[in-house]
Amino acid sequence: MITVTLHPSFAINIGHDLKKCATVLRSIATEEENSVLESHAQAFIQLYTSDWNDEISGSARRLLQNRQMNKPKLLPLASDVGKLTSHLKEIQTEALAVIEKKVFNAEFSTAFKSLSESVLAQIILFNRRRQGEVSKMLISHVTTKEPEHSADIQSSLSPLERELLDSFTRIEIPGKRNNTVAVLFTEQLKTSVDVLVDLGLRHEAGIVDDNVYVFAASNGSHGFIRGSDILRKFSNVCGAENPQLLRSTSLRKHIATLSQVMNLQKYELDQVARFLGHDVRIHRQYYRLPSDVMQTAKVAKILIAMERGDMSAIRGKSLDEVDIGPNDGMLPSWCFNRCYSYCVLLVLY
Repeated sequence: MITVTLHPSFAINIGHDLKKCATVLRSIATEEENSVLESHAQAFIQLYTSDWNDEISGSARRLLQNRQMNKPKLLPLASDVGKLTSHLKEIQTEALAVIEKKVFNAEFSTAFKSLSESVLAQIILFNRRRQGEVSKMLISHVTTKEPEHSADIQSSLSPLERELLDSFTRIEIPGKRNNTVAVLFTEQLKTSVDVLVDLGLRHEAGIVDDNVYVFAASNGSHGFIRGSDILRKFSNVCGAENPQLLRSTSLRKHIATLSQVMNLQKYELDQVARFLGHDVRIHRQYYRLPSDVMQTAKVAKILIAMERGDMSAIRGKSLDEVDIGPNDGMLPSWCFNRCYSYCVLLVLY
């Protein structure tokens, strides 16, 4: 007997697929004037609409929510990101040294593959992009000439910002939900990408001539290298303390967390969210500092101030401006029930 364990999200996703299939079937039946098939498809859609959420997907969502409750929310350590970056740059430098010799043998093909993998991982890491977006980057995206910057816009920038503008190359690639997202290349990354799109070098490395991807798979394949596999591979050998956190989703949450710590203005936060390919509301809800940290570190100051009855000390202040004494957090045990009541009031009001 074979036991198959399904993830709760499967029930949610398969429901959408079943409804889509029934809708397509109804359209086909309408075109063929098959009234019996059309009525059956319509009956299934009505049954799905009325019962699927209560019987299937609702329970699956509650199960997922319960699993996330009290689950630790960990983000990559800055030291681990630095170790991975250093490791990738070492591989990039060694691979470029072999490629520049242009001795077309097995060592050249191995170096070309190593360069492709290291550059792919660096672009994901530096830009905090979704791995699938970068993995599917086309040669045409890279070879398109970058538009010149307006002189009026450049004059409004600081000297450092103008220097950064000249030091980075910006391209646009397709993102999630048909959005267009930006990717920035440092000078070193741009040099390596130019090597990867050189048709002559690609041919000698065993990449088929009609493969359109920058990070092309070799051995006659028309596909691309998967960024998730590459991040997993390099994070496990770079000496990171928590290599399992060095993934594209966690890295994206990492930059969003730092943007919250910086206390960016609304328009600045909007720029960060757009660069990451997020709606700013999604950015705030899913990619910010974990709520347990915010509630413990910031909201607790309000509870302590309310407990000691000094409301004038917090009037007109933001959470960051509220200051309490070093011993104000030493609450006796009988205070916690009252603090819980205050938490409920904050949520409700």
